[in-house]
Amino acid sequence: TLAWLDSEPPGLLFHMHDGEDRPETTELAIDGIEESREGVTLTLTDATGWVTLVVGLSDSSMDLEYRLTGAAERRIGPELPLMLGDTRLRVDGGEWRSVDEPIAVSGHRFRLEGSVRDALITSMLPTDLFVRPSAGGVVIWPNWYAAAPGTLPIRIDLRRPS
Repeated sequence: TLAWLDSEPPGLLFHMHDGEDRPETTELAIDGIEESREGVTLTLTDATGWVTLVVGLSDSSMDLEYRLTGAAERRIGPELPLMLGDTRLRVDGGEWRSVDEPIAVSGHRFRLEGSVRDALITSMLPTDLFVRPSAGGVVIWPNWYAAAPGTLPIRIDLRRPS
């Protein structure tokens, strides 16, 4: 179950940002929906056709795969507010850090441990993660610099603290 924050706008599955501090959004059209026992898979495409986003949703996780046909020369990725409660962050098995101010880190595996639920963000590719605190949780933006065609996969898994 993905849980959003009341203090933040809804999340964006496709958030772009140029190098000049200007966020951009684009509209995505649904190209397909597949249902299975495991969950739902949506295929979305932007109006220009340079990115196809495949979203797989299950009970506790979201798999995102950005398929780029060209270069955007922008940072892209999902921006999601998550109701985790008081949160701390660990990158690739390193030291824990409290998320009490905005943090920018890079890695493959980001563990967010919260007082309400935990999140694990994993990517096979090196990924930048911007995370900032917000009332009741955090806002995450795992992202990549889209300078060439390719595939950018990421998994966001939410679970109750153990």
